[in-house]
Amino acid sequence: IIHDIVGPLLKSGSYNDTEPFYMYNSSARNPLKGNTGQQIHVDSNLPGINYPLIINALWYLQKSDQGNGATIVIPDTLKTMKFAEDGKTDYPNKITVEADAGDVLLFDANIWHGGGPNINGLSRWAAAVGYARWFIKPSFDTIRNTPVEIFDKLSERQKRLLGFDLNPP
Repeated sequence: IIHDIVGPLLKSGSYNDTEPFYMYNSSARNPLKGNTGQQIHVDSNLPGINYPLIINALWYLQKSDQGNGATIVIPDTLKTMKFAEDGKTDYPNKITVEADAGDVLLFDANIWHGGGPNINGLSRWAAAVGYARWFIKPSFDTIRNTPVEIFDKLSERQKRLLGFDLNPP
């Protein structure tokens, strides 16, 4: 289902809306007690562009709320032609995304966002998966770092999702 949502967003504006996308990164996050929160940022590094380059899927593995470092999103910044102010983490119009374990937050990586402070010390694990247009350089070289025995077990769809079909000849 995630790919049914992400695909059209990452293909929009491309030739016939058909250009491929792939899973360009994955990570996990659990802000520890005392963590003051992330710098508000964009993941695409190109603020204010017309089409999404990267769509993030944040899979909440545990409850997330204001006490344990919930995700913060700053509305109306998707098309902003500048970066968030260095060192600033508090914006008056911010939205704190509270979520239950099993929830997924999908967002254009160009919107200003960050992780909130962990005040109560409770665990808040989340897995982050980024999907990107075919020409965005991956954050990890999956192609050169996937052992042959694992590659041989992947389906064609999984290989496409990991970007194996995006190498030039």
